[in-house]
Amino acid sequence: MARRPLGWATYRLAQDIVRTRTGQELTSGQLAEQMHAHGIDWDSITVQKIEQGKRPVDRTEIEVLVRVLGPGVLRFAPKEPEPQGIEVKAEQGSKGDKHDQ
Repeated sequence: MARRPLGWATYRLAQDIVRTRTGQELTSGQLAEQMHAHGIDWDSITVQKIEQGKRPVDRTEIEVLVRVLGPGVLRFAPKEPEPQGIEVKAEQGSKGDKHDQ
């Protein structure tokens, strides 16, 4: 079974994790230990796979990452798009407008 490539959001989150972890001068092993202390079963290989975009991160793991690394870890992560409303505008110069005749 072929693996599907992970999406843009996973890639951006991976970049954010690397940036935040290295900014706090933590090794991948130290991050894994901190995650494990919060009930997430990670090791340094798991951290490396996530940072390379080869493994997705689930919602619970993201919540713990925020506790461990701080909210800055999601600095560049994409937000869910807001629903788009339908806007109806009258067009100027439509048929029936005196100026078009």
